[in-house]
Amino acid sequence: MQKVRINAAVDILALLSGIPIVISGLVLFYAWGTWPLDRGGLQGGRNPLYITEMFGLTHEQWVMIHDITSVIFILLVLIHLILHWRFMRNIAKHLRGTAKTECVEE
Repeated sequence: MQKVRINAAVDILALLSGIPIVISGLVLFYAWGTWPLDRGGLQGGRNPLYITEMFGLTHEQWVMIHDITSVIFILLVLIHLILHWRFMRNIAKHLRGTAKTECVEE
């Protein structure tokens, strides 16, 4: 039962960390038209319509949110893969139908 709770916590945290990744990615793409490395802006920053902030955060702050939550997400996915390693190691046998037991983790 303890393993189920750990799996659920890791999966929920990964899902929750994915939300700011998507939001910040959309803001970076649509507000600045960058993804996210081109920081020059239209006309090298001389464009009067160039946005300096979106929802009270600067471009650099949005990039930081995006980067930090992406690293957290990657770490949680790695933990998820480690927790399910036994299942993934044997999944080919289960798909071929040569496994002796069901494809369920204990």
